[in-house]
Amino acid sequence: MPINQDYFDTDPPSRDKKLAFEECLQDFTRNLEKYFFSQISIRVSSSSNHQVNLVIELNCGLSLREMIRHYENESWGYFSQRKFSLEQEIEKMQIKSNHRICIEEFSIFLEDTAIIIDRLYNYNISEQLINVFDQLGTHHKQYSKGYTEIPYEIFIAVFEDDSSKGFIAQSNIKNANLDQSNYWALYFESEEDAVIYDLKQTVILYEDLQMLNE
Repeated sequence: MPINQDYFDTDPPSRDKKLAFEECLQDFTRNLEKYFFSQISIRVSSSSNHQVNLVIELNCGLSLREMIRHYENESWGYFSQRKFSLEQEIEKMQIKSNHRICIEEFSIFLEDTAIIIDRLYNYNISEQLINVFDQLGTHHKQYSKGYTEIPYEIFIAVFEDDSSKGFIAQSNIKNANLDQSNYWALYFESEEDAVIYDLKQTVILYEDLQMLNE
């Protein structure tokens, strides 16, 4: 797996150091492929002397309903049996590479939808992933309009913006007072713009969106 020549901001890594990191990344990728039954793509988005930020993409030949069923039956991800933990895998890679590893984005491309999980300020995706999968199953009926329409994209990094009384979707808000399990952005073929799903009220909100990350 190729690593950018400048994946450290200063002190360019030696050949041995780069090879060691690539080996760690390859082991990490193989484990993800094993537990998610997906084709995995990982790239280094940014880095410093002490931290490497990764973007992970899973291409999985399942529908959303199938993914949820396999997850709940412990045949995809194996989270409830604790056979696999993204957080533990990252910790292993950090020890081997001697660098902090941060997942900036974790995306799952299914047959009928894409689930985009963006890292939020003070949150680590590896710590929130189990909760996100649980919520996808719990709220499946509500955010799919009673199973009548699957959103073609589910964007998980949405906050309430008190200053404008509207909603914003942004992955790097420092003063947000709500975590990512409160609001999701949904994109439907039948809707001209994105809509908000409120997980607490279990309703779709047809509000104007200010997409600051575009």
